[in-house]
Amino acid sequence: MRLKLDDNPPAEIPQPGARIAVSLGYGENLVPMGSYLAEEVEVECLPYAITIHGKAAEMGGPVKEMRRRHWDQVSLKDVIADIAGEIGVQPVVDAALGAFHYEWLGQIAESNAAFLERLAERHGALFSIKDGRLVFAKRGAGQSATGKPLTGLVVTPATLITGSCRVTFSTRSVYRTVKATWMDRTTGRKRSVTVQGDKDSDAEFEIGQPFATRDEAKAAAEAKAGSLGRKKLQFTASLIGDPTIRAGAPVQFSGVRPGVDGLPLIIEEATHRFSKANGYTTDISGSIKD
Repeated sequence: MRLKLDDNPPAEIPQPGARIAVSLGYGENLVPMGSYLAEEVEVECLPYAITIHGKAAEMGGPVKEMRRRHWDQVSLKDVIADIAGEIGVQPVVDAALGAFHYEWLGQIAESNAAFLERLAERHGALFSIKDGRLVFAKRGAGQSATGKPLTGLVVTPATLITGSCRVTFSTRSVYRTVKATWMDRTTGRKRSVTVQGDKDSDAEFEIGQPFATRDEAKAAAEAKAGSLGRKKLQFTASLIGDPTIRAGAPVQFSGVRPGVDGLPLIIEEATHRFSKANGYTTDISGSIKD
């Protein structure tokens, strides 16, 4: 979190470690955006401003601690539940992702945050820790981890800040197949599994690191194929401020441009901004939906 505030007249300076509760909206219609811990506070003078850099309130302590451990014969849901219990938050895990079974899974000299990031990348997921929950949701599904659809967004010329919309079409990350390798313990030989990518390409992408089992290799290959596929169309835009806009929600353009209107897109990042010059705006960026 980066929060820059007008500080005229000067307010009391928050100290590092302070808990900051953030809500956005207009008048009495405020939407809670979560609570954060201030890590760094910068004060500007003449003109006056305060900039607070922070993180989700639950991202300290046990989340940062380096750990060495492993799990045997365990589901992904149970691993995340173990970590959530250590942090003191509630696990909220996508059912399909949580059902994945590991014969062995190791956390070797990694913080819980880094370990969760690695698992999220391997399974094509998004994870966040805030408001007392550890959420592990499927990327690009347009749903929360509980399976409820996120509120979709339609961007029109009336909500779009003039000159802010950019849509990039690219073939740089387009691959027909994605291959991952795994070690066959019964033979001691390296084997591979290949999943379908984009049919319009002739190139093959191979994941460098080997995996412990065929199931792990296949899951990683499928997640990578999805990640590469989303990069063939990426977009950015600035909108009139809307506190209900969330990362992971589906979005479409309407009446903006032929060839772009109606494409199924996903918001990957949403940034809310206040400024004297522009008022309240929301910047979004994302990609084509899987």
